Formats: sequence, structure tokens, C-alpha cells
Amino acid sequence: MRSFSQNPVRPFVRQRGARAGASSKWTETASSTLARRSSHVSASVKMACPSACAQKPPSSASRSARVSGPSPRNQADLAGVSMIMVPCRAAVCLIAIAQILGAQPACPSRDELRRIMAKGDVFSDANAVDSIFYHESRLRPALRSFLRDDQTREGAQRMLALIGDPGDLRLVIRSAPPPKPGPYANGWAYQVATALLEPSNPRQWAFLRQCALNGFDDSRVEAGAIQTLKLIASPRSLGILNETLQQNTRDSSAATAIAYLQSNPPPLTDENLNRLADRVANAIRIGRQVEPWRIRYNAGGDKALADWTYNTGQTYTATFLRVGGLWRLRGVRVTLQKLVVEFVGSPRSHWTDPQPPVLTWEPPAWPAALDQILPPMQPPSPPRDASPKPKKN
Repeated sequence: MRSFSQNPVRPFVRQRGARAGASSKWTETASSTLARRSSHVSASVKMACPSACAQKPPSSASRSARVSGPSPRNQADLAGVSMIMVPCRAAVCLIAIAQILGAQPACPSRDELRRIMAKGDVFSDANAVDSIFYHESRLRPALRSFLRDDQTREGAQRMLALIGDPGDLRLVIRSAPPPKPGPYANGWAYQVATALLEPSNPRQWAFLRQCALNGFDDSRVEAGAIQTLKLIASPRSLGILNETLQQNTRDSSAATAIAYLQSNPPPLTDENLNRLADRVANAIRIGRQVEPWRIRYNAGGDKALADWTYNTGQTYTATFLRVGGLWRLRGVRVTLQKLVVEFVGSPRSHWTDPQPPVLTWEPPAWPAALDQILPPMQPPSPPRDASPKPKKN
């Protein structure tokens, strides 16, 4: 029996050379052999894609070609061979579509979204944040409705600020509660303040001014507002920064922001997203970048998130929107803070351990005489002041 690795064309060529008039027989033999060897492929593909293997009704051109073509048996064999390629292409397309759909994050339901927002700190679950951001166009209406619920308001404020849609930010500020007492009771204000890169009404400017002047009694919120005013780089933001510097002369962040504005920086827009993210990282540089960019997009491709980490342990996340072919910065904030401990001193390779002492055992020498152990005892001498007593007769 012929193995599959042997060439199946040589016997057909010999048969054709031996009988010149047997061209139809050679075609029939080759077609039947190829169809038989490919039957396992076509059968498996037909089971997976039965709709792709259904034959279409013949057209008028095919009917005319059938009259002048080979015999009906040869036509059936050739049709069976040609049908192998159609299911294979359909299967490849289905596999590619399945891979694309598998790479997309799952869209959470409304109940799952409510549970995530009820946690408050939505950035503790990075996978959930990526899923919500990818499907933001479908989930933003539910997030806006969560602003009316006390249990989900803070989480919805943080997530809408991360997405950075201008209409959502106006709604967040309009429905914002008054400041609460406590240093960490107004964490949502930091997320909103770092997302107002393009304030569009007096209420948003008033919110930024309140945050920069420490109206929320939170140094983190104050630092986020000063960073936003620095990146806005407009005369109005410069005026608020001067007011902040006059109120708190010990804070150097306001002075650094004013120096940045006075350098006339270019606007934070660019056609290339990686180049724009690098400019943003250089503008707020607080150390050396130690991790590469991590960029992900939404389903529409017009919004993007970029993460980078400094050697100080802080991870920043920036939001970008594409408007008119240009990427624009919509917000940048700290989403993760790690404790970094650096040991200052000589490296371990330069340390020298002390050498252990050399201990040698020497046996004691035995004494030669007993007098070397116990010296001889002398008789007691009489006292010098006592006079000798006379002897009695």
C-alpha cells in the first residue's frame, strides 16, 4: 500500500504517457485520489460549519460550462475537491473572530456594576476597571444613575472621573455633596480635581479653586488641584496658583507649577499617543520611570488609559480622548501607592566578615613535685609584743 509521503503524481504521468488518449481517465483518477485523501478534512469541517458547506444553486454560466465540460462523473469529482477550500476558509475566519472576541473583557451587568461601585475604591480591582472602561459607552448611563445613591455615589464619581467625559464631569460636580470632616473623607474630590483639564464653566473653576486652597482639608486633594492647574497652563490657572502660593508659602508645589507655566509649555495634544504620554510623564516627573507604558483603549477606540510607575512607588494613570484626529489629555492621577524601602550603605559584595580565631589545644603540664601544688606550711611565729612567761618550779 502506498504511503502518504510518496508522490501521487508519478503513476498518473506514466499512465498518461502510455495511453495518449486517456486524459479523462488520468483526471478522474487524480481527482478521486485527492478527494479521498481530503475526505477527513472536509467531513470534520462540514460538521463544524454545516452552513458554509451547503451548495448554492448553479448559475446560467455554470450550466453552459457544464454542457461543454467534462463528463458528469468528472464534474462531480472536481466539485468535491473544490469544495474543500470553502469550509477551510470559513473555519479560519471563525477562529479569528473567536480569538478577537476572547481578547475583549467581559461587560459587567448592572448588578455587578453596582457591587463594584459600592466598594468605593474602584481602583483596587484593575480588571474590573479595564472592563468598565472598555464598555464605557454602554455603562455610563448606569454610572450616572448611581450618583443618586449614597452607597454607590463615591464609586461612580471616581469611575466617571477616570473616563473623563465632559458631560459626566459637569453632572458629577453639580451633584457633589458638601465636604465631609476628616483627612480621607473626600477621596472622590481628588479624582474629580485631577480630571478637570478643560474646565468649561465657572462652577468647575470654582471647584478647582476650592480644592487648591485646601477647602476639603485634604493635602492630597490640594496637590491634585495644583497639578491640574499647572497642566492647564492658562492665565486663569496662573492666578489661582498665585493665590495658593500666598496662602501657603511653605508649599513648594505651587511655586514649581508657576515656574512651569512661565516656561510657556506647548499644549498637551498630539497625533501620537505614546509621544503625548511621554510628555505628560515628563511634565509631572517625580522620579525615574521604572515600568513600561501600559495602554488600553475603549471599544470605540477614541479613549485610552496609560499607566506608568516611578521609582518612588507611585503609579499614575492618564486619560486621553481623541478629538478631530488629535489625542488630548483629560486627566492624570495617582492610582497606586507602594511603600518603597531603599537601603543606604555599602553593597553586600564589599562587606568583609571577620576571620574566625585559630584555636589550638595544648595539654597542661603535670607538676614535677608535690611542693609545686601545695607549698610547705610554716609554723606560726609568736607575737612580738608578748613577753615570755617564766617557768614554774
